[in-house]
Amino acid sequence: MANEVTNEAIIGITDDLELIREVNIGSKLGMVWRKQNWKMQEKDLSVNSFLKMQSEDTVKAFIAKNTGKIQSFGWLHKRLGNLQLNQEACYEKAIDFLQKVIPDYYPYLQRLIRGDEEEDERESNSFIFHAHNQGLPIADMVIVVVNRTTGLIDYYSGPNFGLDELRQMPTVPAISLEKTYRRFLENIDFQLVWDKNYDIEIESYQLIYQACDRQTKLPIRYIDATTGEIIVSNV
Repeated sequence: MANEVTNEAIIGITDDLELIREVNIGSKLGMVWRKQNWKMQEKDLSVNSFLKMQSEDTVKAFIAKNTGKIQSFGWLHKRLGNLQLNQEACYEKAIDFLQKVIPDYYPYLQRLIRGDEEEDERESNSFIFHAHNQGLPIADMVIVVVNRTTGLIDYYSGPNFGLDELRQMPTVPAISLEKTYRRFLENIDFQLVWDKNYDIEIESYQLIYQACDRQTKLPIRYIDATTGEIIVSNV
């Protein structure tokens, strides 16, 4: 279609940016842009210098090969404007973007409200959406980050599921909640493990009792509602 919006336009690629890298990564195509004539100020043979050369001031995107559509993108090149958008205005920007980029998915999305979500002075505002099928949330997230100062999208991570797959997902469990409780209690055990404490600045570990499967001693992740199978972590 002649008036179809290009991926570059959706990402916000401007004329002063040039494509510096394009990499095949399985089912995705990775693309990286940077300002023309960009030069690294300090360059040496360190790993840190190499990482800066690869990522500093770039715009990165992943494109699905089978559809040619954007799966995700992020601006590492900082953009600042003169706006001071509040949370409501940023949310409207996020909704407009989703309706443009994934219009077929949009009716299935529901915003996830976080407890710590409030107005602040940060330069961007992030919004998380879960897909729902007949009221049941799917454990996959769609994320949109809106720049408060420009009104542009600084980060986007789209759905990792196909629309047909979403529509065909079973919504009726094969095992009741009461049987699930019993199965969990029959199979649960506890073991002492060291757990990393992320709540403090200095790295430390604390001794905890971790819930695990009685047979395998692996942590229990969930119970499959369509089969009743107890799913454990493989690490």
